[in-house]
Amino acid sequence: MLLRMAAVILGLMAALAPALLALFPRIGTAPFYRLQRKRTMLLLIALPLALLDVLRRPALARVWPLAVVSGCAVLALRVLDPARAIVALDNPPKQRANHADLPGDAGVIGTEHNGEACAWPLDVLIPHHLINDHLGGEPLLVSWCAACRSGMIYRATVDGQPLDFTVVGVWRRNMVIRDAQTGSIWQQDTGACLAGPLAGRRLEPLGAELTRWAAWRADHPDSLVAEDRPEVRGLLSNQQWRQAFEMTRHFVVPGLKRGDDRLPAHAEVAGFVIDGAARAYPLKALHAAEIVNDQLGGQPLAVIYAPAIDRVRAFERTVGGQVITLKQADGDLTDDSGVMRWDQRGAPLSGTDVSLVTIPVRREWWLGWSEFYPDSAIYRAE
Repeated sequence: MLLRMAAVILGLMAALAPALLALFPRIGTAPFYRLQRKRTMLLLIALPLALLDVLRRPALARVWPLAVVSGCAVLALRVLDPARAIVALDNPPKQRANHADLPGDAGVIGTEHNGEACAWPLDVLIPHHLINDHLGGEPLLVSWCAACRSGMIYRATVDGQPLDFTVVGVWRRNMVIRDAQTGSIWQQDTGACLAGPLAGRRLEPLGAELTRWAAWRADHPDSLVAEDRPEVRGLLSNQQWRQAFEMTRHFVVPGLKRGDDRLPAHAEVAGFVIDGAARAYPLKALHAAEIVNDQLGGQPLAVIYAPAIDRVRAFERTVGGQVITLKQADGDLTDDSGVMRWDQRGAPLSGTDVSLVTIPVRREWWLGWSEFYPDSAIYRAE
């Protein structure tokens, strides 16, 4: 009886390890390091125990634990291996913007790096969660977390070593990933290394803009745009994964912090951290305002949301040592006097030759932002 129970428990632990770590985050991150090796070790213990139980007293009724453990082995090593279920996309093919066959209202995540711009369609990124790519002659990581809707782009090098990433699981309501070179475990939302040889290091964010393809193309007419590789797929088809990930709107996995009910868990926010001060701007509040002039961590800033193209941008409000108030005027940005004028990217048009300084924007659900920034303030429309 004890052999039977031990075999089944160990088998289930191996099969359900990623789910257990997501549901019980206080277990910590250590199990994620070399997780598949640990799952294999559990199975190597469970299978002989189940077999021994059958051999001690051969009977059809005693075969079920062996069948259960065998099924757990298939789940652990094939079906429920996150890296096999959700397969990262490596160096996808690209087209120039003028040759891309992409609807104007398609959602994209984009960045500029070393003088080169690229957009990755969300329909390409979401089924893979991770795209290991290159831009401007350097490796980078484009990432998307279905659990908290966090889209981040990082420089994929540490100490000059390029890193390639795969999905490991979910911890603290956010995806955790593994680099193939060292096996280290990383938090997608923060870029922090949680376990492994690179523990304590951070990936450098490159700034990611979520918007519609037509808007990105208008701002970056020479941009590259990534395409999918249909032959690279995981457990489900890309369309099936997109449908499955929509289910995350209906539940919240546990975090280390209690759920913060100041906002609905699935409210989308634009978040900023300046000099240790964090503030979340709900998109619903930004939608009601043309532009929000605010101050955070001693830094005057302006946050602008364009709902028609689902884009949030932010700029410093200090120009030439003077703090200004930014306003919208005929599709451009002006100071409160109307003398200085900039386009929506912050490039000067008249009255000044000084560009507005861009502040990186992080967008995700409140459940994710509040987990990592529990002391965050929230912008409230007056």
